[in-house]
Amino acid sequence: MAALVLAAAARPKETLMFEASLMSGQRILVTGGGTGLGRAMAERFLSLGADIAICGRRQSVCEETAAEWRQQFPGRRIDTFGVDIRIAQSVDEMVESLFQSGGLTGLINNAAGNFVAPTESLSPRAFDAIANIVFHGSFYVTQAVG
Repeated sequence: MAALVLAAAARPKETLMFEASLMSGQRILVTGGGTGLGRAMAERFLSLGADIAICGRRQSVCEETAAEWRQQFPGRRIDTFGVDIRIAQSVDEMVESLFQSGGLTGLINNAAGNFVAPTESLSPRAFDAIANIVFHGSFYVTQAVG
């Protein structure tokens, strides 16, 4: 056991590709930021000094994620929104709130709808659900932020 502890202590400290303050002063909105790839990207932005806002259809998921990050990244600003980006008016209200409280410097359109199924088994309604999030929702967020 002692040899294992010594071996671990002898390992070099992890070298990071980017400086921890690389994104200091940035405030990024990540759609679909409470889970999956959006969560991973937002967490990385936080680790590099950015403040973030995340949104998702389920406010509770965004809040749970943010609570974990507030422990991990004290002092970082983390805003959450329960927003269905398929609804342009809801997007406009979220973006207006973000700009009233300091604005944004970046946007990651990550929100998506997925069905784990072969394409040929998707109904037109299922495809519409995906397209409305990915195409329409991304457009609404980009237009509102722009």
